[in-house]
Order: sequence, then C-alpha cells, then structure tokens
Amino acid sequence: MSAVQAKMLRWGERGWTVAYFAAQIANEFIRRGLEEGNPCSPQKVLKLVYLAHGLNLTFFGSPLIREKVEAGRYGPIIPSLYSKFLQMRVPLIEDEMDVPSGATDLDQKARDVISVTWTKYGHLSGVQLGVLTHEPGDAWDTVRRRNTGFWSNPRIPDAYIRNEFKKRIAVKANG
Repeated sequence: MSAVQAKMLRWGERGWTVAYFAAQIANEFIRRGLEEGNPCSPQKVLKLVYLAHGLNLTFFGSPLIREKVEAGRYGPIIPSLYSKFLQMRVPLIEDEMDVPSGATDLDQKARDVISVTWTKYGHLSGVQLGVLTHEPGDAWDTVRRRNTGFWSNPRIPDAYIRNEFKKRIAVKANG
C-alpha cells in the first residue's frame, strides 16, 4: 500500500469530504495527460472521473462530484462532461474545461484520490477503461438491466457505485 493510499484510509475513518464540479476533476486528469505528453480522449476522462468518484465514495463515504452519475447507453456518464465532450468532437482533449465561478479549490483528499486514480488507471485507454466499467453486476450494468428504455439514462445511485468499488477492492485484496 502506498503512502497516499494509507493516508486515504486514515482520512476515510473520519468521513466527510467536499463535492466538486465534475469539470474540476476532469481538468486534473486532462492536465496530467498533457504533462506526460499523452493527452486524454473524452472517453478516458469520463471514465477516470467516474473511477475517482467511486474511490472517493468507498474511502470517504461521500461523493467527489456534485453531479449524479447516469447509466448511459454505452457506460456510466457524468451529464455535464458528456454533453461538453459531444460538443467538442475531438479525439484528444488539449485544453482544460471551463469551471463554474465560485468553485471551491480541490483539497488534499481530492488530490490524493485523483493521484491514486491516475496511478492505477491513467495508463489505460478510454476503450480499456470502458471495458472495466461495463463488467456484469457492476453499478452501470445493474441499472441498465433494470431500465430498458432505449433513450433513458437512469441515475446510478451512489450506494451502487460504492458497492461496486468495495467489491473491486475486496477482489484486489483477496486475489
């Protein structure tokens, strides 16, 4: 276990953390990709934000982002990011996203969650992350199977996401 992961576990015992705009979290991943000379695709950023949100729910018991995650036709989506990426129509993101005025600066807990997420998943492509977030029985799969409407993007309850990530961590610890 890394020092950052150990710190997250200690912070997790205390609970509460602040929820941020999804664009703030996305910008951290966009920035890291650009700094490493490996710009992120829109799909990769969407999945990384989802993964960071799931880790935050698991370690701290509270959401990382203010928005609810939806079970889109092709995977979990964060509506504001998804619609912005559809408008951009670019294969790789080379500029940070606009963040609403009055956004709270990221605290150290959020930065640590982002760091752990990037370290664990940042080397994967958007397609690989898509496969990871579409596993049978996970939150997205469960919600999509319960709602068969073609155009519907039902919300994925944070409790489902937390349970998915608790399972991921348990499998990793036991396997």
